[in-house]
Amino acid sequence: MRLDLDIYRIWETPASVCGELWLRGLRWMYTLEPSRLTPMHAGHPCIPAGNYRVILSKCPHLGYICPEVLDVPGRSNIRWHIGNKPADVLGCVAVGETHSEDFVSESKVAFASLMRILVKYQDIFVTYHDGPPPAGEEKHGDGETASAEGSTPASAAGDLAGPGDSPIVIRDDRA
Repeated sequence: MRLDLDIYRIWETPASVCGELWLRGLRWMYTLEPSRLTPMHAGHPCIPAGNYRVILSKCPHLGYICPEVLDVPGRSNIRWHIGNKPADVLGCVAVGETHSEDFVSESKVAFASLMRILVKYQDIFVTYHDGPPPAGEEKHGDGETASAEGSTPASAAGDLAGPGDSPIVIRDDRA
């Protein structure tokens, strides 16, 4: 089965690019990437906007399985992982349940939620967008479009839960 995700880069500071990871047209969690121009680790800014394939593989640096973004021009080993601040990411994305300037928190909780969903899919794709999601109309993971009023967090993730799993709750704070 195929899963399509979106990362919308919304806030940018000299230290980081903060955004949102969306699943089926709804914000799921927050993201933190290195700055484009002044990353904490020289030569490792956020990756270019675009469409990428994602696989799950063990990261030798981190020692655990995490999503790896493939075919990034001029880059390798780009991961989504646990982290809180710009110093924690080397071109990668840290995920979190909450955010503030240059920071995501509850990263372990967000990462566990992310992995519970991703392990169920063989074909995972992500589109990195420079800017916020379109107002009034949202792209769904299946390629359809719907207004914000037509979707709920429960309906977006309800069919992602496996047998015996509780439905994953995806917050929708747009209201």
